[in-house]
Amino acid sequence: LASRILPQKAALVAAAIFAVHPVHVEAVANIVGQAELWVAFILIAAVSYYLDIRAAGSVSRRQIAALSGMYCAALMFKENAIVLPALLVAAEIILPSARHATWRVRLRSVAPLLVSLTLVAVMFVAVRAVVIGNVLGGGNPSGALAGLDFPSRLFTMLHVVLEWIRLFLWPADLSADYSSHRIDPATAFDATMIPGIVVIVGACAFAIKQRRAQPALAFALCWVAITMAIPSNLFVVTGFILAERSLFLASAGVAIVIGNVSMTFFDALSSHRQKQLGFALFAVIIAAGVTRSSYRNPVWKDNDTLFRQTVADAPSDWKAHFMLGETLGVEGRQKESVVEISLAVLLSKKNNALV
Repeated sequence: LASRILPQKAALVAAAIFAVHPVHVEAVANIVGQAELWVAFILIAAVSYYLDIRAAGSVSRRQIAALSGMYCAALMFKENAIVLPALLVAAEIILPSARHATWRVRLRSVAPLLVSLTLVAVMFVAVRAVVIGNVLGGGNPSGALAGLDFPSRLFTMLHVVLEWIRLFLWPADLSADYSSHRIDPATAFDATMIPGIVVIVGACAFAIKQRRAQPALAFALCWVAITMAIPSNLFVVTGFILAERSLFLASAGVAIVIGNVSMTFFDALSSHRQKQLGFALFAVIIAAGVTRSSYRNPVWKDNDTLFRQTVADAPSDWKAHFMLGETLGVEGRQKESVVEISLAVLLSKKNNALV
């Protein structure tokens, strides 16, 4: 995907960053994370295929059928694949991949594809609603978010924005759970949300300003915004406030942003010595990613290892202690189980938080 919108060296940087990013460990090492992997694989392939199609001309019926089939397959793995049409629209508007002069003409030429994808999405939502009993909610909505109105979910998201950025750009500290007291729902605005607003507004303004000068960068930022629409809990209530596996698809956009920035960075290096230092820095970053990912991967060996590590990662997280207590109870280690579950109750704000 990066090679279609970036110079080859920048695309290589993006691919390398994506390959070793430690935030991916939860999606890769955890069995349930396979859904994230399949959705990312299909959506990235679909957008790449679409860019190739538009570079060659208009979209044929066979190509519409192929993209619709890919969309349906991705949706069967996980609901967050529903954002594919928005990614294609962003690519059509931002990237100079088609031969048409204006974006209005370009959108008109792909209207049959968008209609087909919309029909697939509508059918999927209808079938899903029949199966789980509702349209917008998940099968197991987060207890912390269940029943919260849109403003409260928005305020909560603004608290999480900086944590997203940390995990994307400095994933030194990882955790399998981000429940209370680590991240609590917010029901009113406060000053701690201002940095999140600054980041969102700044990224949007930058993408708009750079749309013509650096379309790849603008598209990558749009990719992140679009793919974070579901994990943000703004439109549907998911089963978590924050989960590292939910960042897998969005991190592709982050990797392309880094690849684009690296191109500017390397171009600014004039002397041979500076270029050597630049490549050395890149090598150190990749080595750090490999090391952190390799060190984190064994955490997912089994439940006992995972939950003990989660308690170490987030000692004030009631859910971490509760999950460890449950596991110890199943293993017959009742005294240790009682201690951990008692800690979970003490750490939770209300006893019904455990429901």
